[in-house]
Amino acid sequence: MSKKARASKCDPHLALLDWRNTPSAELGTSPVQRLLGRRTKTLLPTSSALLKPETSADVNYKLKLQKAKQANYYNRGTKELDDLLPGDIVRIQPSCKRKPWKKGKMDSKVSIRSYNVKAENGGLYRRNRRNLRCTYELFYPE
Repeated sequence: MSKKARASKCDPHLALLDWRNTPSAELGTSPVQRLLGRRTKTLLPTSSALLKPETSADVNYKLKLQKAKQANYYNRGTKELDDLLPGDIVRIQPSCKRKPWKKGKMDSKVSIRSYNVKAENGGLYRRNRRNLRCTYELFYPE
């Protein structure tokens, strides 16, 4: 919007003001109306009744609905990973993506998604569940 305002040699602040006065489809009110409780004066013709303060009671409810809708779209491709048990053989994702995955044995569960894993080389690693993959390989600690 600021690029368009500069290209047409208009004041970018007026363009921003008009944008903030535009009501959103979900809530039915503009950001300025939610902040100040009324519309602000612009160069666009506006009736004086629209410039008087008014409170909208259902804005919080509509905001919660909008956030729930966004969360639903964001989470639609996710799945819950199974818990790992002590003694399970896993592959550990390294911190550097170019290195190969290490083989390890589940030691303990630290928190909801965090696990301690003992690697074949004897090192103890703490990893998130998404960085661990179950495997049916044999485990040979050094």
